[in-house]
Amino acid sequence: MIKIDSDIRSELAIKGYECLSGANISISAPLLKSVASFIVSYDNLQVDSYLEKHEKAAYRFRRYGAFCLDTREMKLTETNKKIFTQSKNINTVYGGIDRKFAPATDASIKNVFLKQLILADFNCLPLTKELKEIKNWFIGFHKIRITTNSHSLTHPTPEGIHCDGHYFVVQHFISRENIIGGTSKIYDRKKKTLDQITFDQFLDSCFVDDKRVMHSVSPLKSDKNKDGFRDMLIIDFEPRCNNELN
Repeated sequence: MIKIDSDIRSELAIKGYECLSGANISISAPLLKSVASFIVSYDNLQVDSYLEKHEKAAYRFRRYGAFCLDTREMKLTETNKKIFTQSKNINTVYGGIDRKFAPATDASIKNVFLKQLILADFNCLPLTKELKEIKNWFIGFHKIRITTNSHSLTHPTPEGIHCDGHYFVVQHFISRENIIGGTSKIYDRKKKTLDQITFDQFLDSCFVDDKRVMHSVSPLKSDKNKDGFRDMLIIDFEPRCNNELN
């Protein structure tokens, strides 16, 4: 069981975002083995070839998976949707491109901690009356590692200040090692800074209403001339679910 000890629903409804410390997210003992295996799985991500082609560098690694959520039973089922697409209006760098990332492994799809976290996140969303009537939600999740070294800066969000094009997005911090930077910032639609946080504790998080606010992450550089990385879990929530293969 996962419990989030924060009034996220109210803050999201008022501000359009809410950031909280991982200390506010409690995980029951039976899930700890699943937590450990999920963290270790970040060592098995694959190069994001789209960023590699655009940036001429291979520093972002990721896997992508998706579920349908039946809100009547609060049951998650893996979908066949493997392609991730954003419009050019949303993503000025990769918009309009059908991106097919390395898929989430079976172990991640079956990971109990991941599923419980998704359900806990969903229960924090400020759903309107209309959204509550939708019984099937599409949920995508991105496991992302940004690496860096002593030779150059790396950019977690090469598109700069942006939104993702979803209803709600949750950013969960997993781990970081030997890095400086990586500050997450939240903006209003006029790109005025509303808040910022540098994640450093497991499950430090930001919940965002993607229709109301924008976000970015500052560049990373290595600390003490050692290679470093920053691991994140990004979860997208959409009030629809088509199980087609595309």
